[in-house]
Amino acid sequence: MKNEDIQSFKWLFECWLRCMGRKAPKGILTDQCASIQRAIELCMPIIIPWWCIWHIIKKIPNKLNGYKGHDKIE
Repeated sequence: MKNEDIQSFKWLFECWLRCMGRKAPKGILTDQCASIQRAIELCMPIIIPWWCIWHIIKKIPNKLNGYKGHDKIE
């Protein structure tokens, strides 16, 4: 999407729900984008957003970079 803001994701989810006969899924797999999370809360408050493990694992080296010298963490 060109704009990854709350309003854009809200529009997307509302269109998707309309196409699905207003039936929301039980869960949805996303990355850790705050805009997506908020749009889900607004459009489909009863579903459970799951974070994609691939995105979590991809961020580990960057998040733990300062701990490279600690054998126990590696």
